[in-house]
Amino acid sequence: MKNNRGKLYFAMILLLVLVGFPRAMAEAQSKMPAETPPYGGGFDTRRIPVELQAWWFPNFGHIHAAALLPLGQTVSGTLNFDVRIVLHDNPSRLTELRIDTELSVFLRIPLNLSCPYDGTASTNCAFNVPVSFDTTKLPNGFREMRIRATTQTPDGIKYLNSSGIPLNVQNGGGGGSDYNRWCNNTSLIGRAWYEGFGYTNAVIECVPLQPVSGQHTFRVRAQKDSGHLTVALDKTHFIPAVGSWPVVNARPGKILFDQDGDFQSFFPIAIDTTTLEDGWHSLAVQSTNPAGGTSSCSYCKGEINHPSGVAKIWFYVQNGPGGGGGDTTAPVITGAGASNITSSGARIDWTTDEPSDSKVEYGLTPSLGSVATGSGSVTSHSVTLSGLQAGTRYYYRASSTDAAGNTGFSPVGTFDTLALPVVGDTTKPVVSFSSPPAAKVTRTLTLSLAAQDNVDVVRVEVWVDDQKIGEFSPSAIQSLVLDVSGFTEGSHTITVKAFDAAGNSGSVSQVVVFEPIV
Repeated sequence: MKNNRGKLYFAMILLLVLVGFPRAMAEAQSKMPAETPPYGGGFDTRRIPVELQAWWFPNFGHIHAAALLPLGQTVSGTLNFDVRIVLHDNPSRLTELRIDTELSVFLRIPLNLSCPYDGTASTNCAFNVPVSFDTTKLPNGFREMRIRATTQTPDGIKYLNSSGIPLNVQNGGGGGSDYNRWCNNTSLIGRAWYEGFGYTNAVIECVPLQPVSGQHTFRVRAQKDSGHLTVALDKTHFIPAVGSWPVVNARPGKILFDQDGDFQSFFPIAIDTTTLEDGWHSLAVQSTNPAGGTSSCSYCKGEINHPSGVAKIWFYVQNGPGGGGGDTTAPVITGAGASNITSSGARIDWTTDEPSDSKVEYGLTPSLGSVATGSGSVTSHSVTLSGLQAGTRYYYRASSTDAAGNTGFSPVGTFDTLALPVVGDTTKPVVSFSSPPAAKVTRTLTLSLAAQDNVDVVRVEVWVDDQKIGEFSPSAIQSLVLDVSGFTEGSHTITVKAFDAAGNSGSVSQVVVFEPIV
């Protein structure tokens, strides 16, 4: 009898395994795959991926502008970031990238870029535009950053996208603002503007600033007149790699909402993130204007086009192996700093509040680019950097990932390697303007420079009168676009200085008139 009970118990267990295991495997295999990461190293709360799109469909496709920004967070000093602009089935000429706030125009970067399109074969062109956003020129408090990629259509119409990205500017001193958007200033507005039709906007409330798990509810809406609203999960077309941005492969994604109507009140979009693979996923909200019009071009046939604005974010799913939450807290990094600095190396040390791995990204610009790692899962971290250039400023950032895959980051820091003494070197570097700067400028100063030395040029500085406005590696000076909007109107002396490892320096100067900002 006991033996029969044992056989029956074993058969029941075997049945559960045979039924449950395939079901678990099927569930795991049915999860929506994660998207291509917008950057490496896991989730970084200071690099929230956002994108704005403007559509004039079907004749002139759409414009994307994407950036990695500390949305809704405190910023100070100069914020350096890249903007990826994409023209998709859009023959318009990209004329300008403009960075505004709700207060005024802040920075204009002139462009002259295009992506051929004849109305038949689909085209995608991606362009990377580096931006230096000097927040010290703004009053303290929450400000709305507006990234505007502006184009001119084949029939001469102005067509652009824009954004509402909240940033809390804090550079010391008093001041503040009454700027207040939804969800404690952690929401994204995606704006489209087409000449003659005004703005068509979409909004995502409460952009996640940490990894999400389990059931997560977004709130979305249209802003301005809207005749149709669409909400899509993980939907994208092909985008080629450019700069530090990876290639993005096309995927159909999933439509979560698609209805006619003027949805100008927030409503919920619930997502069960346990049905998604851990990693990056995107949510896009598209509002389409009910008004329409025709365009003139070589392939245009009188089709009715409608302007649409898109707000798109990426969010990071972290449910862990169990699929139900688990540890989603990143290691806290403290005390990150450089030591043992030589002419060719340095050591980066930091501590974490839990065992985790060790990684340092470093490079000659805040974009970093190189990686060094340590070994083991520890709380006291040390990574040695070697093979560095002498007499050179390096940027670095430490990161640590725990056993659950959560990653913490330090702020970006800097250190200067020691210069190599060159016995008897008294020769000054020679620096020159490859082409003369414009005699009159407004907000931006464009320079094309060349520098050489009998040994090596280690750095180049740009000064306006007695104020240094930039320091660059010799490889980066062929084309510089610098913000000079904070200077008074009138004549100013632009001086460029080149330095070698022995401390010798050469310079070149030219007077430029800064015209009034209108």
